[in-house]
Amino acid sequence: AAGMLPGIFQKDDPLLLLKFAPEDRMALQEILSGIPAETFRTQDALGWTYQFWQSEEKERVNKSEKKIEGADICAVTQLFTEHYMVQFLLQNTLGAWWLHHHPASPLRKEWVYYKDQVQHDFSAFPTTINEIKLLDPACGSGHFLVEVFHMLLSMREEEGESCEEAIRGIIRDNLHGLEIDPRCIQIAGFAIAMEAWKSGFPTDQHLPLPNLACTGLPIRAEKTEWLKLAAEDGLLEGELSKYYELFKNADSLGSLIQIEEGTTLVPVDVLMQKLDIALTKEKAIGDPVAEAFGETASGVLKAVSYLRRKDFHIVVTNPPFLIKTKQNEIIKEYCEKNYPISKNNLATCFIERCKIFSINQGLYSLVSPQNWLFLTSDKPLRSNIIRFQRWLAIVRLGPNSFITPMFEFNVSLHILQKLKVDEHFSILT
Repeated sequence: AAGMLPGIFQKDDPLLLLKFAPEDRMALQEILSGIPAETFRTQDALGWTYQFWQSEEKERVNKSEKKIEGADICAVTQLFTEHYMVQFLLQNTLGAWWLHHHPASPLRKEWVYYKDQVQHDFSAFPTTINEIKLLDPACGSGHFLVEVFHMLLSMREEEGESCEEAIRGIIRDNLHGLEIDPRCIQIAGFAIAMEAWKSGFPTDQHLPLPNLACTGLPIRAEKTEWLKLAAEDGLLEGELSKYYELFKNADSLGSLIQIEEGTTLVPVDVLMQKLDIALTKEKAIGDPVAEAFGETASGVLKAVSYLRRKDFHIVVTNPPFLIKTKQNEIIKEYCEKNYPISKNNLATCFIERCKIFSINQGLYSLVSPQNWLFLTSDKPLRSNIIRFQRWLAIVRLGPNSFITPMFEFNVSLHILQKLKVDEHFSILT
């Protein structure tokens, strides 16, 4: 295990030197033997474990009735996605793209939630599997990413790729994930690695580093230290100041951070070089995913590179649910400025954010609360979508849509396309 993920399984970890008394070891083994073996083999076990581990912290924060910010966001908003929700959204986006180009594919029989009635337009999509790019901007422990991994593996093997070649291609080219919680993004990387090895990837070979970034790493240096790097270049100083202001609150804003391009005369390579220098002084901010795989990188610089992108063909996520009245001032002000028509809930802000991540005519799909479909305060968002986007599918689920009793409220599934509607278009509901 240390050879596979040296950042997690460290050979010199003091924990490995601890020895249990025989009676304690036997007691632990008895507990483990009483848990069904399939529990340890399931794809989503780590995600569920992490969510329940966070439940006490979630209860503590909620009881405090304070405004939610920073690290509290993770405990309060993490909501593990039911497997059927994941399958529905992916089978009718990624699966639909595959069947568009491979109508006779035997995978059609496996995708029980695929709906022929959804009206897709894939004219702007690539035709080869190497080029398709998928993003989960609030990936949590990687539930969507793991399902995508297995769908893509089946597709690539159907095209004749070897297992090892297919897995390398998926992790290197297709899968991308962002997450505000450093521990969660590590679990996502671990989950992808585990599925790769379970699927036959040689354990003595190095996996490509997954395209995962933590967007919740705040910078701690003084602003004056950053601005010194501009060497009195006014344009560069302005850009460094902008990035500083964005990322000093990254633990509250996460993937909602928008980085606009084309607004400065500073060359991108110069700006990235200066950012790299500034971030090397942030000693405590590494890349949690790279560290798990025994590598080093700047976590913030990696997040910057992803947050600038708008080239994803499919964006799919279960975003955080947090209404405006529970948000701290940092989050509230940022959403009012950058997401004015969807500011009432982080979940609805993510609808707009997913659209921005997408290519023109790209697909974006989400789990979301159901109330924004009828609340008067959300009318601007609904109107904007109806006028300027294609709403491919709406699935309204009841209060018992989550199997676990932790949640009892109405949610919905949405598939949208960044493409203006025409008079012949209809929505699947």
